[in-house]
Amino acid sequence: MEYIKRFFIVIGLFLLSQIGMFTYGTLKQSSLQVGQGTMPLLSTLILIVIFIMNIGLLLVLANKLELLNFDSKFLNKKNILVLLQSFPKNLF
Repeated sequence: MEYIKRFFIVIGLFLLSQIGMFTYGTLKQSSLQVGQGTMPLLSTLILIVIFIMNIGLLLVLANKLELLNFDSKFLNKKNILVLLQSFPKNLF
């Protein structure tokens, strides 16, 4: 029973992780509908904040549910910079 419970928790966390891509698709679709080839800077910054908050929320939930042993030393300036650099350059 514990295995089934953890399985559905992992499925729920996966669905929660898709919020960022859904938000990106919605913002990109709306910017294309108004005739802009690229997204405005404010939308891009909001999207980056949503992605980072989503990653943080997933890590906190996984840690509280004891699916992951997470040490906060991982969140240093270097690793956050790597996350920000992973966004496509044409996003800006």
